[in-house]
Amino acid sequence: MLTRHHTTHRVAVLLATSFALVACKKEPPPKPPEPTPVVVPPPVVEAPKRVYQDPPAAAEPRPVQFPDLQKFTTKNGIDVYVVENHEVPLITAQLVIRAGTMDDEQLAEMTAQMLGEGTKSRTKAKIDEEIEFVGGSLGAGAGAHDTNVFAQVMKKDTKLALTLMADEVINPAFPEAALTKLKDKAKTALKAMKADADGLADTLFGMAAYPAGHPYGRPMPTDAQIDGVNIDALKKFHSSFYRSNNAYLILSGDITPARRSR
Repeated sequence: MLTRHHTTHRVAVLLATSFALVACKKEPPPKPPEPTPVVVPPPVVEAPKRVYQDPPAAAEPRPVQFPDLQKFTTKNGIDVYVVENHEVPLITAQLVIRAGTMDDEQLAEMTAQMLGEGTKSRTKAKIDEEIEFVGGSLGAGAGAHDTNVFAQVMKKDTKLALTLMADEVINPAFPEAALTKLKDKAKTALKAMKADADGLADTLFGMAAYPAGHPYGRPMPTDAQIDGVNIDALKKFHSSFYRSNNAYLILSGDITPARRSR
């Protein structure tokens, strides 16, 4: 028969044995980390190679038929060159005066522009009305080496075009109000040139490539130089260069020797 003492002792032994078994029990090893998935980049697809076809073989050179150039001289000494082309009934007339911005940068251009501002017999409005009525064009401009006065009209209006050209070249009125407008226009264009990178580069290249004072290497004009142009200077430039022995006329288009000789 077990006494209370024995029972208590037995319980203690059982508890001790249980704790010992728990203490001796090994914990499970930690799980290995999950492997990092390997990201496989998509395959690089090469761009298709371009296949260039060989250019066609060069053909035999064909002869170029330039139109015949005919020349005659008027009684007042102007050389006239005629190029016939009868495909369309148009006439182009170009009077070339051997004077340009090389002679005077401001006067050459303004003199050319003032031609269309009226003559001693026709106002600007009258000139514009006459040339526009026949659907033609008339103008003038100065380049580095020469000044061009040009017109284009139908064949039947050739006489009108030449008459208006002659009136502008021989009898310009040089109105003061028109010159004032041209000066304002020139100064506005000058501001635009100063803001244009290409224009500045061209000007600086000319100044670097040519000696000082050379007409190909001039700096941009100033407002004072533009304002310095006056009517007397324009008239002097006109009388000095706008001469029959300092110009030639080119007529091209639907023109014939019979018409030319009149």
